[in-house]
Amino acid sequence: MNHEMSDGLVSRLIGTGCCVALLSAIALHSAGIFPVAMAVDYGSACFLALLLLFRRTFSVNTKLTLLAGVGITIAISAVSQNPYSPDGYLVIAAVMVLSFTNWSGMRAWVIPALAVMLLAVVTGAVSAGWIQIEFDAGKSQSSPTAWLIVCMTVALLSVAMGGSIIELKNRLGAHVRLLEDSNLKLFDYAYKDETTGLFNRKYLEKEVNAEMAAGRTGTLLVVEFAGFRLINALHGHARGDLILQEIAQLLNVHFGPEFLAAKLHAAQFAVWRSGSWTGGPEAAFAAFIADLESRHSLTKLGLISAGAWVAAPEHGNAFETLLKNVNVVIRNITPASTGQILGFTTSMQQQMVDEHVLKLRIREALDHGLFQVVYQAKVSNQAHQIIGFEGLARMREAPGEPTPGPAVFIPVLHAEGWMNEFGLLMLRLIIGDIPQLVKKYGASIQVAANVSPPLFLAPGFVDRLQSLLADAKVAPANLIIEITEEVFAANPEQIVAVNHDLKRLGVSISLDDFGSGYSSLGYLRAIQFDEIKIDRLFVKNIDTDQRLFTLLTTVCQLAHDLQSRVVLEGAETAEQVHRISQSPIDYIQGFYFARPEKLATLLLE
Repeated sequence: MNHEMSDGLVSRLIGTGCCVALLSAIALHSAGIFPVAMAVDYGSACFLALLLLFRRTFSVNTKLTLLAGVGITIAISAVSQNPYSPDGYLVIAAVMVLSFTNWSGMRAWVIPALAVMLLAVVTGAVSAGWIQIEFDAGKSQSSPTAWLIVCMTVALLSVAMGGSIIELKNRLGAHVRLLEDSNLKLFDYAYKDETTGLFNRKYLEKEVNAEMAAGRTGTLLVVEFAGFRLINALHGHARGDLILQEIAQLLNVHFGPEFLAAKLHAAQFAVWRSGSWTGGPEAAFAAFIADLESRHSLTKLGLISAGAWVAAPEHGNAFETLLKNVNVVIRNITPASTGQILGFTTSMQQQMVDEHVLKLRIREALDHGLFQVVYQAKVSNQAHQIIGFEGLARMREAPGEPTPGPAVFIPVLHAEGWMNEFGLLMLRLIIGDIPQLVKKYGASIQVAANVSPPLFLAPGFVDRLQSLLADAKVAPANLIIEITEEVFAANPEQIVAVNHDLKRLGVSISLDDFGSGYSSLGYLRAIQFDEIKIDRLFVKNIDTDQRLFTLLTTVCQLAHDLQSRVVLEGAETAEQVHRISQSPIDYIQGFYFARPEKLATLLLE
């Protein structure tokens, strides 16, 4: 590793060496002694003067190497002329200081080793008599000239060592400052969020765990904002980051130095309060959200805020446990409602466990064929004869466990994205049962199968349906596909295209739950439905509500004008059935006539 001195310091050392060498040469010339050393000093002074003049041509390392070489040359000549004088040895010491200061490793030892070897050679030569000393050493050393040389040598050594020490001090200070800056940067990188400047999850976890390890209590408040993806999509990430930064600033304003604010991830923030929380987290959260709403109008931006808090150690004795319980709380907050805050309760944890167990059970039912189909009969309005069935999904019963109904497992299937897989399974089962129902109830019987909007609009749905019908040797006319009004939220052109393909295949189409959602006469005009099933809401008070009966009659007439037959669901009492018989309804479906039954039961009747 190279630790170069500054260029200015090296230039000053060269200048000083040049002056000292020149003065030494003049002194030796005046005294008439040491002619070889005098010549070397003159030559060295000239060489250093040229090096100083052309200093910008050479690098710092090159100049230092040349300076060290000059020093060794002067020192060896001095020692060879007068081995008893310390000046030559002091120059060599100065050269060693330069070498050790400027270089490191093996390179730093090259020049000192070279100098020592040359000294050894000179010492050997003097000892062997190869170098003759032609003067009285003691007398020479006591002369003013000798002392002047020694003093100049000591001065050179002092300058070299002093400059080296100063340079090392400055360099050390720079390294210390660099180390401090690096430590700060490393701390920020490791423990701070780049966008907001708040502490991150890792730092919060470290501090909270340290507090709890010390036996202290505290409260963890988590604030979450939903809707940032839409902001980033509409306005760009720069706008989203700006809002996040302002949220962070308000957190610091509302929660002072006694709180520790952090950004967990995305748009989720956390505040930790050690000890008791005066006023409680609910009031602090409400004030914070009110201030933020007044500045940015979160509702108009499409942001939905939610707050959740847990207490330590009551709700966990480690940060990870606290955060897990906070997420349990957030799952219990109504997604469409903003500004809610809830605290953790053990019942929430149990609810989450129950939901997880339910999800696993539904997944197992899909994987191992634990869903089955039951059939509810549809009868004609006047004769009350069975004209068809609707296939309904049920889970097989498990010993010792309650059996989830459709109202429980259907939402889970939707939420987990399993609805298409489930829908195809039900279609396969229903289509597989149709031949037996046709054999029992006649060739004109029709069986309805519910299909979710995602499956109905999925690419290749009609081709899959055609393949299932062919495999089971079922006539398309015996199948009715029921879709709900939710399908109208999709692209109308796509709905029309699928409807056209089903018509071409020969499969009937039924609009289920008409009147409960996206009803539109425009859709009835654009799409030819073979059947319209009116929602059970029209049946509830039909025997006493004349306005409801009039509305039902009008809808029936409209459907007939559009060449669609009408099915009314939910008939449960004799009074309702009697009133329905006075309407133009085609078919009735309800518990009054039949409850859903397994295929085996229907075949025995």
